Amino acid sequence: MVFRGEAAVVWALDPGHNGPPGSRQSSLHQRLAEQIRSYLASFLPDDAVVAVASSGDATLLDLGRDAWHFPRDPSGGYAGGVASSTAAALNHADELSERGASFLVVPHIDASWLETHPDFLDAMATRRAVVARQKHLCTVFDLTDGVRGEHE
Repeated sequence: MVFRGEAAVVWALDPGHNGPPGSRQSSLHQRLAEQIRSYLASFLPDDAVVAVASSGDATLLDLGRDAWHFPRDPSGGYAGGVASSTAAALNHADELSERGASFLVVPHIDASWLETHPDFLDAMATRRAVVARQKHLCTVFDLTDGVRGEHE
């Protein structure tokens, strides 16, 4: 049991979840970060800077390397409004590349960011090389290869 109130009792069906209902998202993000950390360690250089698309949860940046929010404000914090459209998100990826990010990681499990940018993965793939795509985990784009397509 993770919560008991006047109107309901909530039971966790995930045996690894012991916190209140609000902590479930954080627990999911911790597991996701662990999986992505392990996945990236298998093929990215240790010193590569990665940007991580999310809705601002810093837990997803715990990748054992220099990881930035995507979108990112100039001070390094999450900047949700910067990527208000797919075009703006593509331009922001270019900006982060110029500021030193080498790769963009787009988690698939945390679909909230992708729900607001449903065409982002396809649009990004026309501009940047896809380094890796793990169907139920993430897609990784190379931000060091230069902009392809109409912007060459």
